[in-house]
Amino acid sequence: MHPEPVTDETLWLYLDGELEPDGVAQLEARLPSDPETAARLESFRRFNGAVETALDARVAAIPAGSVWERVSAELEASPPLPSPVPVAAPIRVGVMERLRRFFTMPPLELGLTAGAVAAAIAISVWTIGSSPGEPVALPEVALEAPNNTFVIESYEVTEGTVVIDVQEDDPSAPAVVWHFVDDAGDSTPTQGG
Repeated sequence: MHPEPVTDETLWLYLDGELEPDGVAQLEARLPSDPETAARLESFRRFNGAVETALDARVAAIPAGSVWERVSAELEASPPLPSPVPVAAPIRVGVMERLRRFFTMPPLELGLTAGAVAAAIAISVWTIGSSPGEPVALPEVALEAPNNTFVIESYEVTEGTVVIDVQEDDPSAPAVVWHFVDDAGDSTPTQGG
C-alpha cells in the first residue's frame, strides 16, 4: 500500500506529457504495484480518447469552404477601416515659442510653475551660500496635521547623537527628533522633523 494517493492533476499532467521527468519515473514505477492508480489513469486515458474522437468528428463535419465563405461575407459586410493618417516628424520648438507658451498658460498653471521655479532657485542659492564647514540652519516649517499622528517605535543610529525634544507641559505639541553627526568636531543637524 502506498502512503499518499496520486492526485488527479498529476495523472492529467502525465497524460498531457507535462509531468516533470522525476514525476514520470516515480509514477511509472508505482503503477505496477498500485492497481487503483493504474485504473484511474486508464479511465482518464479513455476519457481523453473519447473527447478527441468527438472533436475530430465535429471538425471533420465542418466543410472548410463554408468557413472561409462566412468569414469573407462578414469582412465584406463590415464598414471599411479608416485610412492611415501620416505622422509628421516632430517639429523643434524654438526659445521664443517656448516663452510664448509659458506666458499664455492658464493663471493657476502659470502660478504653480513660477512658484516651483522660485523655490528651486531659493534652494539652490541657500545650498550654494552655505559652506561645508558651518552648521546649516534648517528653515522652520509649520505643518498642521492633527489627524496624521505616528509613533516612532525604534530609531537605530550607527554614529552621532540623537536628541528628542518633547514639550512635557503641552502633550499636543509635536516631538522633534534631531540626529547630529560629529564630523571633525562640528555638530551639524542632519535630520529634523
